Amino acid sequence: MSEKKNGDSGKVKETHGTYFIDERYEIIGGVRYDFLTSPKFVHQDVLGQLYLAFHASCAQDGVILLAPLDVHFDKDNILQPDLLYISRTRSDIIRDGYVYGAPDLVVEILSDSTARNDKTIKKGDL
Repeated sequence: MSEKKNGDSGKVKETHGTYFIDERYEIIGGVRYDFLTSPKFVHQDVLGQLYLAFHASCAQDGVILLAPLDVHFDKDNILQPDLLYISRTRSDIIRDGYVYGAPDLVVEILSDSTARNDKTIKKGDL
């Protein structure tokens, strides 16, 4: 994590994992589930390709958004889908910088670290 450099009056050398300022988590069925790692390259590459495809065909009719963004389905279910689409006619669910209610479409990209929860707990509750 962090260590003092020899001869540097109190300076601290920081390493990956020192700061956890921007915590990412979802609440499913009232239970908090932390994201323990950041998405890997393949996940982000797939997400980028999906965004470009959706943007090319859907941007005129609504908004395409990417995680991290809290989607408040109800007080016990606050999730961060990888990609979501909200039509212009339903844009009123975007308030105070978050989404309150079900988007028209949510996309979850399965990753090794989240696939089990995504296919069981998350899918089952929603």
